[in-house]
Amino acid sequence: MAVELLMRLDPSGVALVPATPQEEQSMLDLAQVGGLFRVKVTQDRTNKFHRKGLALFRFLFNLWEPVVDAVDGVPISKDFDTFRGNLTIKAGYYKQVFNLDGGFELKPVSINWKAMDNIQFSQVYSHVIDVGLQMLGKADHLTPDEVDAAVAELLRFA
Repeated sequence: MAVELLMRLDPSGVALVPATPQEEQSMLDLAQVGGLFRVKVTQDRTNKFHRKGLALFRFLFNLWEPVVDAVDGVPISKDFDTFRGNLTIKAGYYKQVFNLDGGFELKPVSINWKAMDNIQFSQVYSHVIDVGLQMLGKADHLTPDEVDAAVAELLRFA
């Protein structure tokens, strides 16, 4: 039987203990004292880092200007979720999937809270900053002073 438990490192630094009384009870219901367990340890992403990552995506989204704003007279709007996915793909975090016509397309990996730990998310985060710097180098709609200011702001995320 497998169960997922939230644990914390005790002050000695050598033992994991249940984080809440409910977690402790779940562990006691599952286990016998002295029993062996296979444990996979991951560190949950901190809320502060998650918010900082989303702020990075939002910052780059607000700087981005599409090349066209209409096709055949039909307006096209910017979409944050699509932009975030495209930026994730450009950062190198995607999977290839087949579509119905036999071709394939790239889908961004999920940066959802539960999908990545801090280590994985920090790698995505770092690569997104790199892509952002590349974007700013090609931002024709910004003056050189605006690009300099945007680069300085982007580097504050690093």
